[in-house]
Amino acid sequence: MDELILREDGVHLTKQIEVMGSPKEFEEELSYEELNENHDLRLDIEKITPDTDENGEFIVHIQLNSGGTKSRSGATDTPDDLPEVPEIPLDEIQESRQPFYSRLSNPERQPYTTRQIIYEAGELTERELKQRLHENGHPGVEPGKQNGSVASTLVVLDEVTGEIEREGRGEDKTIRWVGES
Repeated sequence: MDELILREDGVHLTKQIEVMGSPKEFEEELSYEELNENHDLRLDIEKITPDTDENGEFIVHIQLNSGGTKSRSGATDTPDDLPEVPEIPLDEIQESRQPFYSRLSNPERQPYTTRQIIYEAGELTERELKQRLHENGHPGVEPGKQNGSVASTLVVLDEVTGEIEREGRGEDKTIRWVGES
């Protein structure tokens, strides 16, 4: 069962995933800013249960249907010189990477901006990438701080679309555009 609890300061997400053949429960607390920045949220509501928390505040538990269909957005508002995202069927992409792949085509999302910055620079360090993302309106991304969304986007650009190469470790790692020019 997947569960999303909406609270005043953010959401509590519970998801059951399979790890090495055994079901494991994954829980995460996210601020609304992090949720907007890092997750493409589409709700397929199966059941809503009103409740109160330990402070007596009203909360709603939403049970999500995780067996929904997967979709991919087409490229829109792409600059003329930025190549289209390579078409890869979603069933060929590891499930945890699918949201980041889908966001590569959405100009409002960090993965799109990451791809655009790398394309325009040709080559830069991860530190430079994080600085440019921060300057381009992604306040949750800063040099010197870990960011799972940036890391996941780089994995997708490297291992799924094959548009970048990464060399080195940490924020000094070199990121090079090798995709279509």
